[in-house]
Amino acid sequence: MSSLLIDVASSLVRIEQARNRRQLTGEKWLELFALLGLSRLDPEQPERFVAAQELYRLGSWAQGKYSSLGKQVARKLRELEKRGLSVVECRGRTKAWRLSMPAEAIVWKPSVTVCRRWIEERQLLDEYDRSLSSESLIPWFTKVTHAIIAQHKGRLADSLELLSEAGRHMRHSIVLGSVSEFLEMTLHSRLGRDLSRGEYLPICPGTLGVALRERAAISRGLVARFDHPDEGIRNLRWVAKRLHGCPDINALGSAYNALGVLARRNKQLGIAEQYLRSAVIYFIASSDLPHLQAALFNLGHTRYQIARARRRMNRDEMRDALSLVELDRAIARSLQIGNDSAQAEIVAGTINLRLGDATRARAWYEAGIEINKGVTNDYDSAGLARLAARIEWAESQRDHQLGREQRLAILERLREARDLFGSAGEIPVMIENEIRAVEAGKDLLTASDSLPEEDDA
Repeated sequence: MSSLLIDVASSLVRIEQARNRRQLTGEKWLELFALLGLSRLDPEQPERFVAAQELYRLGSWAQGKYSSLGKQVARKLRELEKRGLSVVECRGRTKAWRLSMPAEAIVWKPSVTVCRRWIEERQLLDEYDRSLSSESLIPWFTKVTHAIIAQHKGRLADSLELLSEAGRHMRHSIVLGSVSEFLEMTLHSRLGRDLSRGEYLPICPGTLGVALRERAAISRGLVARFDHPDEGIRNLRWVAKRLHGCPDINALGSAYNALGVLARRNKQLGIAEQYLRSAVIYFIASSDLPHLQAALFNLGHTRYQIARARRRMNRDEMRDALSLVELDRAIARSLQIGNDSAQAEIVAGTINLRLGDATRARAWYEAGIEINKGVTNDYDSAGLARLAARIEWAESQRDHQLGREQRLAILERLREARDLFGSAGEIPVMIENEIRAVEAGKDLLTASDSLPEEDDA
């Protein structure tokens, strides 16, 4: 006789079979067995297998690489089997799974309703290209963003060339391919050309696919025929009718962006990253540079927090985060927007310090000071004061010149940051920790590594 306890209140799973018992802790295994258990409760398909793609939509699993997900599950199942606990059946050990016990053998705590809601809250809203990591998306994001900037500046030939270069970074993704083809179609329409329907666009799934195909048709219809005004009027009347039924992908992008920020502040970094990736793709598809700028910063900030949370710093992850923030600033410089906050400069400066480059960190700090002169607010001022203290500490360590006066100046900066964070309504736990570290002669830059990073945006 087998039994399974799924307890979301205590974040544990307990499996029993014959006289064998095993307790699993951690959200990954709770998500796996809760998903398998809920699948057993499906009145229409209680025997169906849960695919790896479904598991990858859940928060803890979404933080890792898709290519390793199935292997992790297979290893855990082998470990359970060695303990005499064969409670999961496989359809390909790394591909799909289902419980081998009946629904009646599953105990839900506090209740099945609470467990179902817990899983639903951790599920991502869309299923596009979950196998693509943020690392593989960043080169495509970079080329396409610069292509949109060139288009806004009227450099259409440069924009088309950048889109062509972006094609080398799509990795056969249907979504990225569809967005690239749509952007090319809109450019060709502006040049009075009609482009073919494309390879990816006709098969792009979901709301994004519908929206892109509608917009592509509208873009072709908007090609003005001044030499045939009657035909032009007919085209534009047809366009006006189509616009009424076109899905609003800008609104979807805004929703995903807001979801990403809230998930990040709730410390659900994997879920936040997935939401923000979707937001960036939606804003690229709509060529909405002001909102794209914000989403790129939020994704970069989240990627930084994910990299920071690892036991060992991954320099490539830090550089990826920095490149996203730099894209945000490229849009700001191009359109003269986004200069109402110095948060991007604070985050970029902090990342450069993590990478050991105090010189570049200081350049970002000085850019932040210039922005803050025009729109002073306590939160940005606090972040800049803290960044200044950390830069001065790093420079003193580099030059081996940390004297008493410099230590006092760094402490003054940190206390200023603490007071300003307090004025902005924040609880500056991290700053207090750093003040104590400097007073005790410990390393300022690692003083708060055991604490979660406070939000900088």
